[in-house]
Amino acid sequence: MTGTGTQADPYIVDTWADFVTAVGKSGVYVECAEGAVWDMNDIAPNGVGQVSVLAKSVNGNGTAIKSIFKNGGVVFAITSSCTVSGFNITSFLVENGAALFRISCGSRVDCYLRNMRFSGMVTDSYFVISGGEYDNSYSRPIVYNSSFNIIFQGNSAFSRLKANSFPNAIDLYYCNVKFSGASTHTGATGTSIGYNAIAFHNCLVTGNNPFLNICIDGTPSSSYWWAWHSEYSVFNFVCESTQKINVLYSSRNQSSVCLINSDKLNGATVSAQNIKQVTEEQLGSASYLQSIGFPIGVE
Repeated sequence: MTGTGTQADPYIVDTWADFVTAVGKSGVYVECAEGAVWDMNDIAPNGVGQVSVLAKSVNGNGTAIKSIFKNGGVVFAITSSCTVSGFNITSFLVENGAALFRISCGSRVDCYLRNMRFSGMVTDSYFVISGGEYDNSYSRPIVYNSSFNIIFQGNSAFSRLKANSFPNAIDLYYCNVKFSGASTHTGATGTSIGYNAIAFHNCLVTGNNPFLNICIDGTPSSSYWWAWHSEYSVFNFVCESTQKINVLYSSRNQSSVCLINSDKLNGATVSAQNIKQVTEEQLGSASYLQSIGFPIGVE
Protein backbone atom coordinates (compact mmCIF):
# COMPACT_ATOMS: atom_id res chain seq x y z
CA MET A 1 0.00 0.00 0.00
CA THR A 2 1.34 3.40 -0.99
CA GLY A 3 0.19 6.98 -0.40
CA THR A 4 -0.80 8.92 2.69
CA GLY A 5 -4.59 8.75 2.39
CA THR A 6 -5.19 12.40 1.51
CA GLN A 7 -7.23 13.55 -1.47
CA ALA A 8 -4.03 14.62 -3.23
CA ASP A 9 -2.15 11.47 -2.24
CA PRO A 10 -4.67 8.65 -1.72
CA TYR A 11 -3.83 5.22 -0.47
CA ILE A 12 -3.21 2.95 -3.47
CA VAL A 13 -4.06 -0.68 -2.79
CA ASP A 14 -3.76 -3.78 -4.95
CA THR A 15 -4.61 -6.57 -2.51
CA TRP A 16 -7.79 -7.38 -0.61
CA ALA A 17 -5.95 -7.27 2.72
CA ASP A 18 -4.60 -3.78 2.05
CA PHE A 19 -8.03 -2.66 0.83
CA VAL A 20 -9.71 -3.77 4.06
CA THR A 21 -7.06 -1.98 6.11
CA ALA A 22 -7.20 1.24 4.12
CA VAL A 23 -10.99 1.69 3.96
CA GLY A 24 -11.15 1.15 7.72
CA LYS A 25 -9.25 4.38 8.34
CA SER A 26 -11.46 7.38 9.12
CA GLY A 27 -11.80 10.16 6.54
CA VAL A 28 -9.19 8.88 4.12
CA TYR A 29 -9.14 8.60 0.33
CA VAL A 30 -8.52 5.17 -1.16
CA GLU A 31 -7.91 4.05 -4.74
CA CYS A 32 -7.47 0.54 -6.06
CA ALA A 33 -4.79 -0.27 -8.58
CA GLU A 34 -6.39 -0.21 -12.01
CA GLY A 35 -7.67 -3.57 -13.21
CA ALA A 36 -7.34 -5.40 -9.89
CA VAL A 37 -9.21 -8.72 -9.58
CA TRP A 38 -10.00 -10.21 -6.18
CA ASP A 39 -11.55 -13.68 -6.32
CA MET A 40 -13.04 -14.60 -2.96
CA ASN A 41 -13.01 -18.28 -3.91
CA ASP A 42 -9.26 -17.98 -3.40
CA ILE A 43 -9.12 -15.28 -0.71
CA ALA A 44 -12.04 -16.22 1.56
CA PRO A 45 -13.68 -19.43 0.30
CA ASN A 46 -15.61 -19.97 3.55
CA GLY A 47 -17.01 -16.46 3.59
CA VAL A 48 -15.72 -12.92 3.98
CA GLY A 49 -15.53 -11.06 7.25
CA GLN A 50 -17.22 -7.71 7.76
CA VAL A 51 -15.44 -4.83 6.04
CA SER A 52 -15.80 -1.60 8.04
CA VAL A 53 -15.76 1.41 5.72
CA LEU A 54 -14.79 4.69 7.40
CA ALA A 55 -13.07 6.23 4.38
CA LYS A 56 -14.42 9.38 2.76
CA SER A 57 -13.85 8.16 -0.80
CA VAL A 58 -13.15 4.71 -2.24
CA ASN A 59 -12.40 4.51 -5.97
CA GLY A 60 -12.30 0.98 -7.35
CA ASN A 61 -10.89 1.95 -10.76
CA GLY A 62 -12.78 -0.99 -12.28
CA THR A 63 -11.71 -3.52 -9.66
CA ALA A 64 -13.56 -6.83 -9.91
CA ILE A 65 -14.57 -8.50 -6.64
CA LYS A 66 -15.77 -11.99 -7.47
CA SER A 67 -17.70 -14.65 -5.57
CA ILE A 68 -18.31 -12.92 -2.24
CA PHE A 69 -20.06 -15.34 0.13
CA LYS A 70 -21.72 -14.21 3.35
CA ASN A 71 -23.81 -16.41 5.66
CA GLY A 72 -25.39 -13.95 8.09
CA GLY A 73 -23.94 -10.58 8.99
CA VAL A 74 -22.85 -7.76 6.70
CA VAL A 75 -20.18 -7.54 4.02
CA PHE A 76 -19.63 -3.78 3.71
CA ALA A 77 -20.56 -1.75 6.81
CA ILE A 78 -20.44 1.95 5.94
CA THR A 79 -20.56 4.10 9.06
CA SER A 80 -19.70 7.57 7.77
CA SER A 81 -20.58 9.68 4.75
CA CYS A 82 -18.71 8.12 1.86
CA THR A 83 -18.57 7.83 -1.92
CA VAL A 84 -17.80 4.37 -3.30
CA SER A 85 -17.27 4.08 -7.05
CA GLY A 86 -15.95 1.91 -9.83
CA PHE A 87 -16.36 -1.66 -8.51
CA ASN A 88 -17.68 -4.73 -10.31
CA ILE A 89 -19.09 -6.98 -7.60
CA THR A 90 -20.08 -10.18 -9.36
CA SER A 91 -21.29 -13.69 -8.51
CA PHE A 92 -21.96 -12.74 -4.89
CA LEU A 93 -24.15 -14.79 -2.56
CA VAL A 94 -25.57 -13.42 0.68
CA GLU A 95 -27.82 -15.70 2.73
CA ASN A 96 -29.33 -16.38 6.15
CA GLY A 97 -30.20 -12.78 7.04
CA ALA A 98 -27.06 -11.25 5.57
CA ALA A 99 -26.72 -8.01 3.60
CA LEU A 100 -24.19 -6.87 1.04
CA PHE A 101 -24.30 -3.32 2.47
CA ARG A 102 -25.26 -1.78 5.78
CA ILE A 103 -25.48 2.01 5.83
CA SER A 104 -25.42 3.63 9.27
CA CYS A 105 -23.83 7.04 8.82
CA GLY A 106 -25.96 9.00 11.26
CA SER A 107 -29.22 10.91 11.00
CA ARG A 108 -30.03 11.97 7.42
CA VAL A 109 -26.48 11.29 6.26
CA ASP A 110 -26.19 9.35 3.03
CA CYS A 111 -23.52 7.46 1.18
CA TYR A 112 -23.12 7.41 -2.58
CA LEU A 113 -22.48 4.47 -4.88
CA ARG A 114 -21.39 5.49 -8.39
CA ASN A 115 -20.52 3.54 -11.51
CA MET A 116 -20.99 0.18 -9.85
CA ARG A 117 -21.92 -3.19 -11.30
CA PHE A 118 -23.66 -5.81 -9.17
CA SER A 119 -24.61 -9.36 -10.09
CA GLY A 120 -25.40 -12.16 -7.70
CA MET A 121 -27.98 -13.84 -5.49
CA VAL A 122 -29.78 -12.79 -2.30
CA THR A 123 -31.27 -15.70 -0.33
CA ASP A 124 -33.29 -15.06 2.84
CA SER A 125 -31.37 -11.77 3.04
CA TYR A 126 -31.08 -8.19 1.76
CA PHE A 127 -29.03 -6.26 -0.72
CA VAL A 128 -28.90 -3.25 1.62
CA ILE A 129 -30.06 -2.38 5.11
CA SER A 130 -29.94 1.01 6.79
CA GLY A 131 -28.70 1.80 10.26
CA GLY A 132 -32.23 1.54 11.57
CA GLU A 133 -32.27 -0.82 14.48
CA TYR A 134 -28.50 -0.45 14.84
CA ASP A 135 -28.18 3.28 15.49
CA ASN A 136 -31.64 4.81 14.83
CA SER A 137 -30.27 6.66 11.80
CA TYR A 138 -32.11 7.33 8.57
CA SER A 139 -29.10 7.09 6.29
CA ARG A 140 -29.33 5.15 3.05
CA PRO A 141 -27.40 4.76 -0.21
CA ILE A 142 -27.96 6.93 -3.26
CA VAL A 143 -26.87 5.09 -6.40
CA TYR A 144 -25.83 6.65 -9.73
CA ASN A 145 -25.01 5.17 -13.14
CA SER A 146 -24.91 1.57 -11.99
CA SER A 147 -26.26 -1.81 -13.05
CA PHE A 148 -27.94 -4.58 -11.07
CA ASN A 149 -28.56 -8.19 -12.08
CA ILE A 150 -29.81 -9.81 -8.89
CA ILE A 151 -31.72 -13.03 -8.17
CA PHE A 152 -33.86 -13.06 -5.01
CA GLN A 153 -34.82 -16.33 -3.32
CA GLY A 154 -36.55 -17.26 -0.08
CA ASN A 155 -37.51 -14.54 2.40
CA SER A 156 -35.50 -11.78 0.70
CA ALA A 157 -35.87 -8.08 -0.01
CA PHE A 158 -33.81 -5.57 -1.95
CA SER A 159 -33.80 -3.06 0.89
CA ARG A 160 -34.62 -2.78 4.57
CA LEU A 161 -34.54 0.87 5.55
CA LYS A 162 -35.37 2.83 8.67
CA ALA A 163 -38.67 4.60 8.05
CA ASN A 164 -39.95 6.16 11.31
CA SER A 165 -43.17 8.12 10.60
CA PHE A 166 -42.08 8.95 7.03
CA PRO A 167 -41.19 6.51 4.27
CA ASN A 168 -37.55 6.17 3.39
CA ALA A 169 -36.41 4.87 0.03
CA ILE A 170 -33.20 3.96 -1.70
CA ASP A 171 -32.68 6.29 -4.69
CA LEU A 172 -31.42 4.88 -7.99
CA TYR A 173 -30.42 7.39 -10.68
CA TYR A 174 -29.67 6.41 -14.30
CA CYS A 175 -29.44 2.71 -13.49
CA ASN A 176 -30.05 -0.46 -15.47
CA VAL A 177 -31.82 -2.88 -13.15
CA LYS A 178 -32.66 -6.53 -13.73
CA PHE A 179 -34.42 -8.41 -10.95
CA SER A 180 -35.39 -12.09 -11.07
CA GLY A 181 -36.23 -15.00 -8.82
CA ALA A 182 -39.13 -15.43 -6.42
CA SER A 183 -39.16 -13.97 -2.90
CA THR A 184 -41.67 -14.91 -0.22
CA HIS A 185 -41.06 -11.66 1.68
CA THR A 186 -44.28 -9.69 2.20
CA GLY A 187 -42.49 -6.42 1.48
CA ALA A 188 -44.63 -4.51 3.95
CA THR A 189 -43.67 -0.90 4.63
CA GLY A 190 -44.57 0.15 8.16
CA THR A 191 -43.92 3.15 10.38
CA SER A 192 -40.54 1.91 11.58
CA ILE A 193 -39.04 -0.27 8.83
CA GLY A 194 -39.65 -0.14 5.08
CA TYR A 195 -38.89 -2.98 2.69
CA ASN A 196 -38.39 -2.72 -1.08
CA ALA A 197 -39.03 1.04 -1.08
CA ILE A 198 -37.15 2.17 -4.17
CA ALA A 199 -37.25 5.52 -5.96
CA PHE A 200 -36.21 5.05 -9.58
CA HIS A 201 -34.97 8.11 -11.46
CA ASN A 202 -34.41 7.68 -15.22
CA CYS A 203 -33.96 3.92 -14.82
CA LEU A 204 -34.78 0.84 -16.88
CA VAL A 205 -36.11 -2.11 -14.88
CA THR A 206 -36.35 -5.51 -16.58
CA GLY A 207 -36.47 -9.22 -15.74
CA ASN A 208 -39.30 -10.42 -13.55
CA ASN A 209 -40.64 -8.81 -10.41
CA PRO A 210 -39.59 -11.19 -7.61
CA PHE A 211 -41.44 -9.36 -4.83
CA LEU A 212 -45.00 -9.70 -3.55
CA ASN A 213 -44.91 -5.96 -2.81
CA ILE A 214 -42.61 -3.33 -4.23
CA CYS A 215 -42.90 0.42 -3.60
CA ILE A 216 -41.68 2.40 -6.58
CA ASP A 217 -43.29 5.75 -5.98
CA GLY A 218 -43.28 8.44 -3.35
CA THR A 219 -42.92 12.21 -3.12
CA PRO A 220 -40.69 14.75 -1.49
CA SER A 221 -41.75 15.63 2.02
CA SER A 222 -41.66 19.16 3.34
CA SER A 223 -39.88 17.92 6.45
CA TYR A 224 -37.80 15.03 5.12
CA TRP A 225 -35.92 15.64 1.91
CA TRP A 226 -34.82 12.09 1.20
CA ALA A 227 -38.08 10.39 0.11
CA TRP A 228 -38.25 11.34 -3.57
CA HIS A 229 -40.74 10.01 -6.09
CA SER A 230 -39.87 7.76 -9.00
CA GLU A 231 -39.60 9.63 -12.27
CA TYR A 232 -39.06 9.02 -15.98
CA SER A 233 -38.36 5.32 -15.55
CA VAL A 234 -39.50 2.28 -17.51
CA PHE A 235 -40.69 -0.91 -15.81
CA ASN A 236 -40.54 -3.63 -18.42
CA PHE A 237 -40.66 -6.63 -16.13
CA VAL A 238 -42.90 -9.68 -15.84
CA CYS A 239 -45.30 -9.72 -12.89
CA GLU A 240 -47.77 -12.17 -11.39
CA SER A 241 -51.39 -11.71 -10.37
CA THR A 242 -50.60 -11.91 -6.64
CA GLN A 243 -48.11 -9.04 -6.74
CA LYS A 244 -48.66 -5.39 -5.86
CA ILE A 245 -46.76 -2.36 -7.09
CA ASN A 246 -47.52 0.24 -4.48
CA VAL A 247 -47.39 3.97 -3.94
CA LEU A 248 -45.63 4.99 -0.73
CA TYR A 249 -48.00 7.90 -0.26
CA SER A 250 -49.88 10.24 -2.57
CA SER A 251 -47.78 11.76 -5.33
CA ARG A 252 -47.66 15.55 -5.52
CA ASN A 253 -45.92 15.73 -8.89
CA GLN A 254 -47.95 14.03 -11.60
CA SER A 255 -45.76 15.35 -14.43
CA SER A 256 -42.86 12.97 -13.73
CA VAL A 257 -44.19 10.14 -15.85
CA CYS A 258 -43.08 6.53 -15.46
CA LEU A 259 -44.08 3.68 -17.77
CA ILE A 260 -44.97 0.07 -17.05
CA ASN A 261 -45.54 -2.64 -19.65
CA SER A 262 -49.18 -3.66 -19.18
CA ASP A 263 -48.71 -6.78 -21.33
CA LYS A 264 -46.41 -8.18 -18.66
CA LEU A 265 -48.53 -7.39 -15.58
CA ASN A 266 -50.55 -10.62 -15.73
CA GLY A 267 -53.11 -9.23 -13.30
CA ALA A 268 -50.70 -7.57 -10.86
CA THR A 269 -52.08 -4.54 -9.04
CA VAL A 270 -50.56 -1.14 -9.85
CA SER A 271 -51.52 1.71 -7.52
CA ALA A 272 -48.73 4.24 -8.14
CA GLN A 273 -50.27 7.45 -9.45
CA ASN A 274 -47.62 8.71 -11.84
CA ILE A 275 -47.10 5.42 -13.65
CA LYS A 276 -48.80 5.02 -17.02
CA GLN A 277 -49.60 1.55 -18.29
CA VAL A 278 -48.55 1.02 -21.91
CA THR A 279 -48.59 -2.02 -24.15
CA GLU A 280 -45.51 -3.65 -25.65
CA GLU A 281 -46.36 -2.02 -28.98
CA GLN A 282 -46.82 1.43 -27.43
CA LEU A 283 -43.55 1.03 -25.53
CA GLY A 284 -41.80 0.74 -28.88
CA SER A 285 -43.31 3.95 -30.27
CA ALA A 286 -41.30 7.05 -29.39
CA SER A 287 -43.97 9.38 -30.77
CA TYR A 288 -46.68 7.77 -28.62
CA LEU A 289 -44.55 7.91 -25.49
CA GLN A 290 -43.80 11.56 -26.11
CA SER A 291 -47.52 12.27 -26.56
CA ILE A 292 -48.28 10.98 -23.04
CA GLY A 293 -45.56 13.09 -21.44
CA PHE A 294 -42.58 10.75 -21.36
CA PRO A 295 -39.35 12.63 -22.25
CA ILE A 296 -38.04 10.89 -25.34
CA GLY A 297 -36.58 12.18 -28.59
CA VAL A 298 -38.55 11.81 -31.83
CA GLU A 299 -37.09 12.18 -35.30
